[in-house]
Amino acid sequence: MSSAWSDGTLPQYRSISWAAVLAFFLGLASALAVFNVLCVAIAIAAAGLSLIALWQISAKPDIFSGRGLALIALFLSVFFMIFAPARLAMRSRVLQQRGQQLAEAFLDLLKEGKTYEAHQLANLKRRGPGPPSDPAADPNKLTADDYRWFEETQTVQQVERINHKFDYHLELVEPSRTYSQMEIFVFRYRIVPNASPGQNPFPVWITVGREVDRKSGTPAWRIMDVQHVYKGNEH
Repeated sequence: MSSAWSDGTLPQYRSISWAAVLAFFLGLASALAVFNVLCVAIAIAAAGLSLIALWQISAKPDIFSGRGLALIALFLSVFFMIFAPARLAMRSRVLQQRGQQLAEAFLDLLKEGKTYEAHQLANLKRRGPGPPSDPAADPNKLTADDYRWFEETQTVQQVERINHKFDYHLELVEPSRTYSQMEIFVFRYRIVPNASPGQNPFPVWITVGREVDRKSGTPAWRIMDVQHVYKGNEH
């Protein structure tokens, strides 16, 4: 049987490319992008290192090995570079639709003249001096003062002036933002009076929040704010 030993030569040792090894571990770490999209940077670094490793191995095949590790790293990095942002966009879209359903349920109640029910759904408490109210307060425990404040808001007064006869159109959704455990969506609607002479369309900004209970993991949706003019701008 012939072998490398029969002609007095020894098999040449090839070291594993350091770039391939590092790219492989970074490729595994790219999975963190599923939980935090900023970790896509790890996937980008892994892809770059894997390409360097493949070039290094191709240029000096008699010195370096590790092509398999580099290819696995390249596959993982590209997968998570695509999957993580797509997953985030899909999740944001689904949450946005849920928030929009709540905002429009609120507007539907106002349209039907059910101001008290709209206030209960919104879980809005009176803003006044003193310590801030509990954001997780039970809507059924809102006080009469809270409801009176709600009736006096500019949005509700505008709706009452047109006798709750209006249509509404979604014009804008601000990108969702995350504050600790809460995700925020801001929806801009244009209220269009049906048949009210002298009444012009006006904007309403509805802020919807989603918070997940840390103990039970149950998500809770609520309307956090309703403004006739949001951030001092009216277009």
